[in-house]
Amino acid sequence: MLTLLAASPGETQSSELLASSASANPVHARRVLGQLRRAGLVTSRSGPSGGWQMRSRPEQTTLAEVWRAVQRDTPVLGLHGASPDCPVGQRIQVALTDVDRRASEALDAELRRSTVADLVRETASDDLESKAS
Repeated sequence: MLTLLAASPGETQSSELLASSASANPVHARRVLGQLRRAGLVTSRSGPSGGWQMRSRPEQTTLAEVWRAVQRDTPVLGLHGASPDCPVGQRIQVALTDVDRRASEALDAELRRSTVADLVRETASDDLESKAS
């Protein structure tokens, strides 16, 4: 969705269009867009001519920022608490928490290497290129 917004600077896009572009349910798309808005990456305007625009600069917005805005503190491995009655479950939680921390650091390092603008360039079709100019 951010790639579409970045490829259409100054244009307002509806959440329905953004959801359709991402093959997502519009309610889910609006939830994600709300998270991106709280992170300062997008802005929205309500009403018949309302919609969403990219607020941050695509060249300066890393995929790590996007990931953190959407995932927040959710463990990369999807960890959740083990049963307090299971000694194996308790031990594996400690081991997996360390693995999850390292995986999160590696993911963050990789995602910092790419920006939303990089994705726009890599995915630009003739139609998107003409909109971005």
